[in-house]
Amino acid sequence: MDEKARVVHALEYQGSGHHAGPSAAARDAVKKEALRKAGIGYHEIVAGHTTPSELRALVEKLVTRP
Repeated sequence: MDEKARVVHALEYQGSGHHAGPSAAARDAVKKEALRKAGIGYHEIVAGHTTPSELRALVEKLVTRP
């Protein structure tokens, strides 16, 4: 969130059951498009792939202001 409490970025944790069900991909597409249209950044944290140091670096990058 920014200084005016507006959402700037969304982080989503993708666990092992994230893509369960036939409509998961469609739901993800709708979610990503809604965030894009709203001007909100979207970032996936993938279980077993995103390391703690990668997550830390991403968060630091997102909260650092130029």
